[in-house]
Amino acid sequence: MHTMDAPVSALVSDQHLFGPADPAQRRFLAWLRDLDAARLFVLGDLFDFYWEEPTPKQEPVVAALERFKGELVILPGNHDFALGRRLGRFAVPSWRGELAGVDTLLVHGDEADRSLGYRALKAVVRSPGVRAAGRLTGAAGWFGARASSVSRVHGVRPGLLEAQRAWAAQQDAARVVMGHSHQQTMEPSFVVLGTDTWLRARETLEFRRL
Repeated sequence: MHTMDAPVSALVSDQHLFGPADPAQRRFLAWLRDLDAARLFVLGDLFDFYWEEPTPKQEPVVAALERFKGELVILPGNHDFALGRRLGRFAVPSWRGELAGVDTLLVHGDEADRSLGYRALKAVVRSPGVRAAGRLTGAAGWFGARASSVSRVHGVRPGLLEAQRAWAAQQDAARVVMGHSHQQTMEPSFVVLGTDTWLRARETLEFRRL
């Protein structure tokens, strides 16, 4: 039986942070500093592009995540799938468990993205050859950064939210929570996090602004 003393879980996705000059990064760091939660789930694309280890601009965020006193779970996104040593120890491809009293599956959300261009780009960037070359030459980081800029230009894609909803309906969890589409919805069995919000889960789910 749940009580009002049930632990708080915070969920955030798709902030696409790119450095100290980014107002979103400053808001995120202030929010994280004051966050009172037992668990923090990052559902991917926290950074605009992240490859293996943090750049100096990303270091304040990585250090703040490492200082979080609760349980930290990171689901890699399509902009930050190569999390490396420091953040990789918190990473899982998906998470399933009880959230606000409901059997819940957490994913980034690009599992439902079946567009040909995206699937082709994902296959290339995540290929072993590109990743190996990236470690030696930085080529994968350069390629990924270019892909990131293309993603920002295209923005919200028509039909993606509907594809995510259909994908979620095929899962056997009572509720699916994801990001990726840069849209927001809260339905009984399907939740998508917006780019400027976080989800507070205790007895119920509630969107709050960062």
